[in-house]
Amino acid sequence: MLEQRVYAVTDQAEIRALIDQTGWATLVSGTSGDQLVVSHLPVILDPQSADLAVISHLPRAEIAAHEFGERDVVLIVQGPNGYVSPGWYE
Repeated sequence: MLEQRVYAVTDQAEIRALIDQTGWATLVSGTSGDQLVVSHLPVILDPQSADLAVISHLPRAEIAAHEFGERDVVLIVQGPNGYVSPGWYE
């Protein structure tokens, strides 16, 4: 993924507000078979954690497919976005 540092959100309060406002995320993991597994899931901040931890739920089949505990995962919480059409450029 191309990371645009100019758009990076690093303030924990801002990240917490984004998660609270959105309540929805995309979970992506790589499996031992070199496949990607993607799940959409509801998320809430863990009120008992000082870290940026979330609580959610997935069906058992998806938990197994993600191989939790064996692989790194990425949780994507999207904020406001927009599209700039190439036709807008000169």
